[in-house]
Amino acid sequence: MAASMSKKMSLKCHLIFKEKLSLKKQCHVIRCLKKSSIVNSYSTKASPTQYCLDLVKKSDYENYLCTLLYHKDYRTSAIALRALYIELAQVQDVTSDKMRAIMRLQFWKDTIDKMFKGTPPETPVAIAATRAIMKHKLSKIWFTRILEERVRQVNQDMNRTIKDVEDSAENTVSALTYIMLESAGIKDVNADHAASHVGRCQGLVTLLRATAYHASRNKVYTPIELLIKHNVSQEQILRCTDDQKIKDVMYDIACVAHSHLETARVIKDVPKQAYPVLLNTYICDTYLKNLQLVDFNVFDERLHVRNPKLAWQLWKQKNIRRTFK
Repeated sequence: MAASMSKKMSLKCHLIFKEKLSLKKQCHVIRCLKKSSIVNSYSTKASPTQYCLDLVKKSDYENYLCTLLYHKDYRTSAIALRALYIELAQVQDVTSDKMRAIMRLQFWKDTIDKMFKGTPPETPVAIAATRAIMKHKLSKIWFTRILEERVRQVNQDMNRTIKDVEDSAENTVSALTYIMLESAGIKDVNADHAASHVGRCQGLVTLLRATAYHASRNKVYTPIELLIKHNVSQEQILRCTDDQKIKDVMYDIACVAHSHLETARVIKDVPKQAYPVLLNTYICDTYLKNLQLVDFNVFDERLHVRNPKLAWQLWKQKNIRRTFK
């Protein structure tokens, strides 16, 4: 009798536990559905700041992590400015022909003019970027320089020399870094000098990293002078072959990138407040080292895997090593 009662109690407890577990699963599903509905209604309910944050996280995850380490006084502004930079950078990718790209850039030219008058169009990026401009009293010259360079890239659509790539990086990546320094309240010639070389390095690294992606879209932006120097055809780049001549081309680009990185590192008296803005030197340095490990084969799949430890490594670089070098 006692054994029978014990068995019934055990069965009852099991059913209660199972029911509670099932309820827990239901709650989890409900939470997931709620999150899903939030994502689906994103375009109408997300604030301009949240929209910019999501755009940067999706399109430029590494620099998104860097920006999260900025001081709270200008972190939100930096996210908005980087979102604007992404919008301009993606024009060629989201348009089907040259004329549409020019028209879209003309829209952004008009938008930037309105932003500096404090009357932006009702788009999340424009609204958030205008707040940053008004808050930090940013200079229009750098925004204009980035826009003009994007127009030039649409019209030219190739790099004749490696200096073309460096100049393009100066007018885009470096210009954005100048804006970030300005939003952080940093006006220092040494910081600007370092930002110039860091921007050029990042531009060259981006060219290396994007070679496979561009090849998949039947485009080649590798400097023509280097292709001629190493007797490499654009067709070889498009085929993504593991050819020593292609590796030699990428080695030359990597050397110039590394040279800019080293120059930035030896610049003295860079204000410590500027270090977070220059944190992407760590990303460039890591890529160049990994590229060397795969013998400068830019098509190696290992180079395109996201680093799961990057957030921790950047945090350590900023808070423990306390340097960008």
